[in-house]
Amino acid sequence: MRAVNRLAKMLPSSARFCIVGLAASLTHGGVFVLLVHAGLTGLTANFVSYSIALMVSYFGHSTWTFNAKGPITKFVTTSLLGLGLNSLISSVVVDHMHISAWIAAAAMVTITPIMTFFVLKAWVFNETT
Repeated sequence: MRAVNRLAKMLPSSARFCIVGLAASLTHGGVFVLLVHAGLTGLTANFVSYSIALMVSYFGHSTWTFNAKGPITKFVTTSLLGLGLNSLISSVVVDHMHISAWIAAAAMVTITPIMTFFVLKAWVFNETT
């Protein structure tokens, strides 16, 4: 635990945010694939794996990225706003503008995490929360 605390002090919160986000994304993807191979539908597997990844993300951000206990309701709200923003981006870019999914993906993996970082820092894990 001391090594983790030392690493946390050396890395800025934005770098820790990226590391935790990567861990949550890998959790989401890995659990999703396992559940689909176990026979769950894609939609059910996504819901379960998203929920597990959400907990990984909350734990990582509350204990390491921001080192503060933010209300889980605010965290889930922020996560769902990110999901909504990604849905909006993908719908507009791919379905309505008929532009490459790669462009939508590039926007989703840059705009949403940046927005999420600042909302988490200012609203969820703010020390006055």
